Amino acid sequence: MGHDIAKHHPGQGDISNQFSQLNIKEALRHFKQIFRNGDYTFGDLTAAYYGLTGAELRHWKSDVDLYPKDVQNEIKRHVIHAMTRKKSNGDDDPTLISFAWKDETDPKSITCTYLPGSPATYTIVISGFPRPMTSAFADRRGKY
Repeated sequence: MGHDIAKHHPGQGDISNQFSQLNIKEALRHFKQIFRNGDYTFGDLTAAYYGLTGAELRHWKSDVDLYPKDVQNEIKRHVIHAMTRKKSNGDDDPTLISFAWKDETDPKSITCTYLPGSPATYTIVISGFPRPMTSAFADRRGKY
């Protein structure tokens, strides 16, 4: 994601933003549309949330494929757990998620930390893998 086509898709803050308190209900709506048989295709939730189509979608899918399958599955495992949580009465209760990226030269790892509270939050830290741009997608969309 560190190469030139990264300017055509969501940045680091955008990826976290879709799972924020303000946007989690919309993210859950998209999640329910793509989640089938306990799984979904890595990258599809962000693509749906940001309405990626055409070249943007092709660039996004190309870049998320830079993550090995086992890394994709580990990130998805945490997202699925957060998005499928239920209250004791059975109502949806998705957990907020924030993402952070460390340097691509760091040892490769995916870590997830649960921060209890109101609201509870997961922080997923991705180390040693390509990272999205730091600038907001809205600032770059349609400019290139």
